[in-house]
Amino acid sequence: MKQQLDTKMLDFRPRSPTVPATIGFMWSDYSVFANDPALSYDPRRGAFVFGQSSTSFLLGHASAGRAKLRAVFRAHQHSSVPNAMMNRLIASNGSFRHWQAADDRRRAGASRRT
Repeated sequence: MKQQLDTKMLDFRPRSPTVPATIGFMWSDYSVFANDPALSYDPRRGAFVFGQSSTSFLLGHASAGRAKLRAVFRAHQHSSVPNAMMNRLIASNGSFRHWQAADDRRRAGASRRT
């Protein structure tokens, strides 16, 4: 992935946040479980899904010296078809930490705390 980022996204400047394609964390999703792929694509949303290792890599790549980028806060989430991330946001009243060791994939579809 590092090689792809270094060669294909170096100094990339889109015409807008969505043209020629959606980019980066702004329009993408995040996986929920620690063993999910580093990077995947959700064709239902037309969005990349960043896993734990790719997110950590990109946060580190955007950091410099003492200025460290540590987290991403999302203002809202759109999904016409609820996915694991949307369900987790609903179940946790809008805020949760991804990639926790105690996460249970069997509850990925749950949208309420039980």
